[in-house]
Amino acid sequence: MQIIPKEQLIKRFQVLPEALQDAVFSDRVADFVGKTCLLRDVDEDLLPVIAHLTGRVLLGYLRPETFAFEIQKETGVDALKA
Repeated sequence: MQIIPKEQLIKRFQVLPEALQDAVFSDRVADFVGKTCLLRDVDEDLLPVIAHLTGRVLLGYLRPETFAFEIQKETGVDALKA
């Protein structure tokens, strides 16, 4: 996973629409990601990686179309779970 400098993340966050800014730190989004992983029987230890990738989508660093592939690549879960 490419490392993005903190300053760049902050700049990107500041130009997001308010709704996306709220989503980045939302308990609701975190709960949704957690429940989705649970439903797909994804190991709980992989949740932080998937949450991190979710944040990258919200910030615009990862295209939604490649999200599942990145989950597979970073966690090793199969395509169906991703």
